[in-house]
Amino acid sequence: MANEVYRPIMTFLEAGTAAEQLGVSASGLRRLAIIYETVYEKLPRKPRSNNRLFPEEAVERLQAARALLQAEKYRTINEALEGIKYGLVAEDEIEASQANKEPAPQALELLIAEIQGLRKDLKQAREDNVALQNQLLATAKQLPKTESVQEESVIVSAAKRLDRLLKRFFRA
Repeated sequence: MANEVYRPIMTFLEAGTAAEQLGVSASGLRRLAIIYETVYEKLPRKPRSNNRLFPEEAVERLQAARALLQAEKYRTINEALEGIKYGLVAEDEIEASQANKEPAPQALELLIAEIQGLRKDLKQAREDNVALQNQLLATAKQLPKTESVQEESVIVSAAKRLDRLLKRFFRA
């Protein structure tokens, strides 16, 4: 017993659990796994299903790399993983990046308020468009009969084009 070396038991996560912890889809996890395997070692696989198993350390590295990417410390996950591997990133930098990855509730409230304001503006723009179209048609009807046929068709086609442009621009 004196010659035995203590080896900590490594905990592995299945793909679904790892994806959930990382906040990515299954396909996103596969892409991250491929990148991880280019920087670090190949991930172990289940014998029968050949599905990847993720050591907790790998998930922690991927979380740190994603946080560094979101904090704009690196341009790619690959670069962030290499920075972690070769010690180019200090632990406190990783912790600070991970702490800042969740948007503040106040920022979300501001975005929601901005979106609601834009929706009101869009509704008003649509109402203004309808009013302008009606005004154009009324003006076209008041034109003298000799010129009105050609001018009315020009005004109607302009109103229709304006409507199509607004619909295309404000798809909602």
